[in-house]
Amino acid sequence: MIGSIKSALNKLIDDFKNYLETQFEYIKFDLTEKLTRIATSIITVSIIILLLLPFVFFISFALAYYLGNYFGSDPIGFLIVAGIYLIIAIFTIALRKPLIINPLLRKFVNVIFSDYNRQIKEEEEDEE
Repeated sequence: MIGSIKSALNKLIDDFKNYLETQFEYIKFDLTEKLTRIATSIITVSIIILLLLPFVFFISFALAYYLGNYFGSDPIGFLIVAGIYLIIAIFTIALRKPLIINPLLRKFVNVIFSDYNRQIKEEEEDEE
C-alpha cells in the first residue's frame, strides 16, 4: 500500500514537473511572439519615417524658396519654415502624452494582452 502511494506520488511529482516545463516553454513562445510583434511595429514605423523624411526635406526647401521669392529674401523664407517647424515642435512637446505616449502604450498593451482581450471578447459573445 505504501509502495503504491509512493509510486502515485512520484508520478504526480513527475507530471507536475512536466507541467511546469510545458508552461515555461509556452511562456517563452508567447513572449517571443509578442516581442516580435512589437519589434515589427517599431521597424515598420521606422521605415515609414525614413521614407517620408526626404519628402519632408524637399518640401521644406521648396516652401522656403517659394516664401523667399514671395518676400524677396531667401533667408526670410528659411526663417519662416524654421519657425513653422519650431511651432510644430512646441505643440508636439506640449501634447506628447495624448499624441505620442498614450497611442504607443495602447498599441503595446494591446499586443501584450491580445490573447486576454480575445478571450474576453469570446466570453462576451457567448453571453449574448
